[in-house]
Amino acid sequence: MFSPTVGVTSFASKVQRNDAYNPRPCVILYKAAKSSPGGCIICLMATFSRAGRLEDLPEVLQKFCIPLSPHDMCMNHPGVKHIHTIPEWQMRNTWIIAYRYRAYGKLRGRWENRAPLSPIGSSYRLNGDMRELLISICMQRKIQWEALSAQDPNLGKRCYEQYKVRITCVFNREDVVIDVCTKGVSPEPVE
Repeated sequence: MFSPTVGVTSFASKVQRNDAYNPRPCVILYKAAKSSPGGCIICLMATFSRAGRLEDLPEVLQKFCIPLSPHDMCMNHPGVKHIHTIPEWQMRNTWIIAYRYRAYGKLRGRWENRAPLSPIGSSYRLNGDMRELLISICMQRKIQWEALSAQDPNLGKRCYEQYKVRITCVFNREDVVIDVCTKGVSPEPVE
């Protein structure tokens, strides 16, 4: 999946809570050695019912989501930080949640590229520059969240309550990666 010698990051499928949910894509930032019980470090991905504007997301997701091209935000706001895959991701308005999680569950392969005329077995990856950009954004967003939380002790609780209400009311449950990916994903951030 992840090969440091090639410098690419894979997109894996089958991050799921149980068989009742569809596989969900994620970005593998670091893959643990087979002999290590540490699991992989991942960023979750979601479409949130194809929300194309950051302001359409709950506040906590606004703090951590970054667009994956092709995305309306990239077209409407030139210069906005975003991520590109190789080959280009096929689903418009997908978000990467720029928050590193440790995944202990088994990742069951790469996310297959099913675009017309794509080679059989083709999958998505990030080049080294995109991987480094995503890691940097994860660290920046974590620092910003901690600073905001220190300024406003009620931020976490307020965001959580808003998230529960908006996700339940607005988004289709199967599009909510955070709810789907609880088994095998550490609730604690990666330091």
